[in-house]
Amino acid sequence: MRYLASDIFKKISIYILTVSLVISGKIIEGEDRKESIEWEKRGEVFMRVYQDTIEDSRYETNQEIDSRFKWENKFKFRSFPIILGINLEARYQALVGEDTEKDLDLLLKEAYLKFTEPSYSLKIGRQTVTWGKLDDIIVLDRVNPQEYKWFILWDKQERKIPVFMAKYDYYGNNYQIETVIVPFFKPSYVRFFGSDWAVFGHLKEVIEDGSYSQSIKNIIKSIKVHEKDRFSEQVLENMQGGIRVKGTFKGIDWSIYYMYFYNDTPTLRERTSKGNTVKKFLYIPTNSNLSQLVAQNPSGDDLILDREYSRLHIIGVDFETVAGNYGLRGELGFFYNKPFLRENFSYIEKNTLCAGIGIDHTTSGNLYWNLQFIEDIVFSYENLFSQEEYSHQITSTFSKDFLRGKLTFGVDSSYRISYHDWMVNPNFTYNFNGRLSILVGGFIFEGASTTLFGRYAKKDVIYFQTTYKF
Repeated sequence: MRYLASDIFKKISIYILTVSLVISGKIIEGEDRKESIEWEKRGEVFMRVYQDTIEDSRYETNQEIDSRFKWENKFKFRSFPIILGINLEARYQALVGEDTEKDLDLLLKEAYLKFTEPSYSLKIGRQTVTWGKLDDIIVLDRVNPQEYKWFILWDKQERKIPVFMAKYDYYGNNYQIETVIVPFFKPSYVRFFGSDWAVFGHLKEVIEDGSYSQSIKNIIKSIKVHEKDRFSEQVLENMQGGIRVKGTFKGIDWSIYYMYFYNDTPTLRERTSKGNTVKKFLYIPTNSNLSQLVAQNPSGDDLILDREYSRLHIIGVDFETVAGNYGLRGELGFFYNKPFLRENFSYIEKNTLCAGIGIDHTTSGNLYWNLQFIEDIVFSYENLFSQEEYSHQITSTFSKDFLRGKLTFGVDSSYRISYHDWMVNPNFTYNFNGRLSILVGGFIFEGASTTLFGRYAKKDVIYFQTTYKF
């Protein structure tokens, strides 16, 4: 089970699950017991099928299937200030191509106990937390890692990976203090080789099957991305934590943050100077860079790149308010020790500032629009790979309902102004009865091959999704 990665997690999760089963049994014992426990449950089943618009290479999967069954349960005790949550999920995924791959996972996605009192609450277990105000942009929302198996085809909330943590909330007069302790580190899920959505795609397969010498093939085959032991083991030295103070002042919701977290998306760190040449070829796979790599005759640690997760000190603020018929929100975060690659691809850490502001509005004609602008600034700047000193990004969402709300047309997009790469996601959704809906959409990526979206410029897809809620 993907989310039960350690014995500690398994024991805790099994304990909570056992408690929930006992509670479930008590619920059906009699009317008195039913009245003492409230059981809230909901679920959904959905399947999404992706189809490549163009088959660019024989290594790509022609179709991808992602099916998920979710069942969320919440037990509330009327006699005790306790809430128990059990969220289960089953996934079936298939990659259809020359070599079809199938995968079935049964996941205990969330399992927690929440103790509630008028002035505080304590929630312990596997859970997800959402911080920040911006839509589908990660600035301050960094408590949970993300699953990038499908890149960003799912939104930020769906990509979140639940982790074991303790969350303590204190409720004061017109303010609230949230404290989060995450005892063990879990990184975001990122593949570097061997899939359409991997960072380096099918580069190894292309070299292996190409008309290259055996010595070249052996070098490329020997390139490894390694997880350091201290990150793969569940040890308390990887403990993370954060605090959020929030309140309301003159109609403005505000929050102040301090976080001590890992940058959970890996950056590749070289073990030797030749490792920089390895990274140069991986990120820019030209014949010239391949020749430069081979000329150095790399071996051993030269060909091993470590996944590095820098420790971040984060100080941030956010706000949200309403100005007339418009919604306004924003986030600002200062990051100490954020990882980058220099122009020569060597690893380095820099302090950065990230700021974002958003505005949304629904017109009298029922047209909804949402615009966000994000600015990143790197301090003590030197030439970096694929990172400007000042970088700008715009995201947008437009949607409109038709047929009395049954049919919705929407367009989501993101344009990274500094790098000239972009993504567009048009979609149509038809809602039959509030429970069953179908969706048809697509993703279009464009940009230079070294940019975030341009890396997948040959991976434009259309998709069909059915969803049933119960």
